Amino acid sequence: NREPQLELLKNFQKELTNYKENLEKVEDVDSYKKDVSFPKICKTNDDKRKHLAELFEKELRDKFREHSPTKTIYTRTNQI
Repeated sequence: NREPQLELLKNFQKELTNYKENLEKVEDVDSYKKDVSFPKICKTNDDKRKHLAELFEKELRDKFREHSPTKTIYTRTNQI
């Protein structure tokens, strides 16, 4: 039964969407996340927002893998 996994995925997708929407409202992106250093290619606020969204998405993927019943499959795939 994959219901719990699908529900978790939906919740993470909703979190990501909310995060991206909130980022759009931030004017001073540099001070929004002080612990993040932006790559040199991130010159505009839009570039920085995109970078932050990608980092957040990676965090969510990692969380999903932690809570996934098929955790070992992901781990093995990543090692190959």
